Amino acid sequence: MELRQLIYFTCIVRHRHFGRAAAELHVAQPSLSQQLRQLERELKVDLLERGKGTFRLTRAGEAFLARSQRILQEVDAAIREMADFRDAAIGEVRLGAVTYLPELNVGRLIAGFRASHSGVALKLVEVSTPQIVDALRGGRLDAALLGWFETNPLDGDIARETLFEDEIVAVVGKQHRLSGAGSTALADLRDEDLILPRAQSLLHSELTTRMRAAGIEPKVAFEVRDPHVGIQLASNHLGVQFLPRSLAQLHTSEIATVAIEPKICLSATLVWRELYCSRATQAFLDFVRARFS
Repeated sequence: MELRQLIYFTCIVRHRHFGRAAAELHVAQPSLSQQLRQLERELKVDLLERGKGTFRLTRAGEAFLARSQRILQEVDAAIREMADFRDAAIGEVRLGAVTYLPELNVGRLIAGFRASHSGVALKLVEVSTPQIVDALRGGRLDAALLGWFETNPLDGDIARETLFEDEIVAVVGKQHRLSGAGSTALADLRDEDLILPRAQSLLHSELTTRMRAAGIEPKVAFEVRDPHVGIQLASNHLGVQFLPRSLAQLHTSEIATVAIEPKICLSATLVWRELYCSRATQAFLDFVRARFS
């Protein structure tokens, strides 16, 4: 079995098409098919069940795909590590980030890091916090800037460091009954329509868990990807939204903010893979720490 056969196989499955895979790999399609057949003969199983112009993975193919992807990830990591030994001034940092904490100012951080580390390529991925953590565990990201709650443990090969804390507040329209109130308990929101982030987000999970612990079932009227859409909904009295105070304070002309009792704190957190931290990644971690020290 050759490494290129694993590359060919995973590429075919990713594209679901032999011709497109051949184009990406810069090989002739008959050669690609021949290599796959040779791989199946060596393994003594069929990886693909072929039809007229189509194919699907067999059960053996599904199992072999998962193994192949892990092997190729390890090969990629090994290549990156060896490049790191050759030259500390170059490299790549694959960074995950959530961008709803204004004080993090991810754009300014990246610009500052690039100015002082011009030989390091920094790639940014912006998805939900659980997706970022999963990518870190899988070796697809090197570090991340997250909003994190202390009630959620981080296990495995993940280290973390709190940069600062932000308070989660309720956000309502100017004419809402809570506008002008100093604070509210989550239980007092039992009859309110709620505007929450997507169900996959950490803030959604934290809020719904706390509400249920307080004996109420959340009435989720809207789930939004963009917090600014939630602000528009709240300002038009379509529900109660929840935001970090620093973000809510940027929109005081549109909405009113109300503290939640007991207080819910969101930690701006720097996280990274602990098993192997390249020198480029270490340089980025040190840069971020210096900015928030």
